[in-house]
Amino acid sequence: MYLRGSEGDPESYCLEASAKILVTDDACEEDTCEEKEAGTIRLFVCRLGEAMNDGVSRFDVLDSRSQTEPYLELLSEGDWSDEVLKYGDCFGSDLLVIDRVEVKPEYRGACIGLLAVRAHKDV
Repeated sequence: MYLRGSEGDPESYCLEASAKILVTDDACEEDTCEEKEAGTIRLFVCRLGEAMNDGVSRFDVLDSRSQTEPYLELLSEGDWSDEVLKYGDCFGSDLLVIDRVEVKPEYRGACIGLLAVRAHKDV
């Protein structure tokens, strides 16, 4: 999925995605599998590189939503902050914020949350 930002509107460069985490029984037959809701996930994809190309400040993009504003400290004037870069080089200018992963108690301990994050990392 790809949505282009509305030029000049900082909020439009942050896409919010929410989804149910669904599981099926390993032993079920393909045509009889029943999906059960194991939890939810919510994330934000902030297309900071596209915003910069359109002349929109990366700072304004993150500051446009209360959920992404806390991540302003990850930026410096020309790049990522020194705190981010100490972990290695960054590939690209976009930011994926995994805001929430909720797994129902009966499904915890089976790496379902991690699998949900991995499924959404290439949004």
